[in-house]
Amino acid sequence: MTAAVLLLISIVLNVWLIILFKLYGKFQVNNLYAIVVNYFVCFITAWFVIGENPSSITVYQEPWFIPAIFLGFVFITIFNVVAIATQKIGIAITIVFQKMSMIFPVILGLVLFSEVLNLIKILGIITAIASVIFLNMNEGSETKATRKEFLLLSMLILFGSGIIDGGLFLLEKYQIVESADIKFVANLFLNAGVIGLVVILYHVIKGTAKRFTIKDLIGGVLLGIPNFFTIYLILKILNMGWEGSKFFPLNNVGILALSALSGFLIFKEKLNKYNIIGLALAFITILLLR
Repeated sequence: MTAAVLLLISIVLNVWLIILFKLYGKFQVNNLYAIVVNYFVCFITAWFVIGENPSSITVYQEPWFIPAIFLGFVFITIFNVVAIATQKIGIAITIVFQKMSMIFPVILGLVLFSEVLNLIKILGIITAIASVIFLNMNEGSETKATRKEFLLLSMLILFGSGIIDGGLFLLEKYQIVESADIKFVANLFLNAGVIGLVVILYHVIKGTAKRFTIKDLIGGVLLGIPNFFTIYLILKILNMGWEGSKFFPLNNVGILALSALSGFLIFKEKLNKYNIIGLALAFITILLLR
């Protein structure tokens, strides 16, 4: 498959994850339990794909072992921050700061790897950033946080998501993870799952844990299989030679645009004038960076 086709698949899978999160609320799925199950399902999916245990006893010898532990910690940490942020500063603003993380790999690609920067790419990056903002603008503000809480949460989300995107980009560019190594992706999720399991056990010991249900298990399974491929495809596409300053804006804008359309078509969500402007900017971005 071409990189463009893989990018389209990546966008569709990411939107499926967003739709699932919307359904979690409807079916009263526990977010934390489903997310932790999802990480272990990601690991099992990798095992199935390569036909062997992706985390053998010698895995610590891999050059990506420490980065996988670090990024696994960031994965589960940012999830919890996002969960708090959606309650405190609203879903729309939270998504803006998540998707603005594309700035990090863009800067890294331009500064460290001398990726081409011309007028068309500059315009594409500008329209991508503008699209992210407009696609998440509501007529009214959802923010319930104090100014200090808003600043802290928004910066944690921006830099945490930026560390994930930038980290994956650097690991591929410096060939620490070669040819989109499935074992790396598997261990990344395994580490996140173990950390999440420790958090759950902490709540169990404290007596604050909620009851685990079959819905949490099903939710985690439905999330885990596509989630594995979203990370794998990022590495795969970068490995095929795409520049980070091109891939990440296209990927994030594509996810947001298709999410907005899915919300309109499937969940009958209304698109305001800002969202329509955002969709138009998204299509302009795709034309500029294609």
